[in-house]
This record gives sequence, structure tokens and C-alpha cells, in this order.
Amino acid sequence: MAFLKYQGSYVDVPRPHLILLDLCMPKLGGLEVLVQIKSDVGLRTIPIAVLTTSCRETDIEKCYQLMANCYLAEPKELAEFESLVKSLNDFWLTRVTFHRTPYTVNSR
Repeated sequence: MAFLKYQGSYVDVPRPHLILLDLCMPKLGGLEVLVQIKSDVGLRTIPIAVLTTSCRETDIEKCYQLMANCYLAEPKELAEFESLVKSLNDFWLTRVTFHRTPYTVNSR
């Protein structure tokens, strides 16, 4: 969250075009991170792709309720994982057009 809010040593980092979010993280869980990002006017427009091992319907439903842009089950095989990452890159970082207006509310 310090990175996304340009705090501490992250003052001059670029704004991410996409956030890959795992639900099973230490300290702060992925759902809590999703809530924080989507509650912040300066961050909520960054697309969030949930990439996780959880296939529980309750996790999927909750992520979409919290405005995740997509929910992807993490493949078990390396080749499938590489293919998924390539498709994410192709769609989100090559084909999608992002709004480039600088954000000033809570983000800089």
C-alpha cells in the first residue's frame, strides 16, 4: 500500500497500469487490500486482476462485489502459468487503453 500511495521510498515510482492481487498474502489479506484500493479515489481506477489458488465461489463472488476487474485461478503447471501471464500482458498492457490524466486525490 505504501507503493500505491507514494509513501516513504516510493515517492517517485510510476503509477501501475495493472495490479495482480493474490488473496493469500501475509500480514494484510488480498480482500482487505482490494477494499483499500477500491475505497481510494486516487487508486480505484487501476484495474485489479485477482490471481490466486482459491477457487471458492465465496471468494470469487466477494472479489467481484469489491470491484475486482477479473478473477483468475492460478494454474498449477508452469507452462499454463506462463501462458496466463502472457495473455494478461497481451490484453491489459497491450490492447487496453488507459485514461492518462494524473491523479491528485490521495495518490500524490
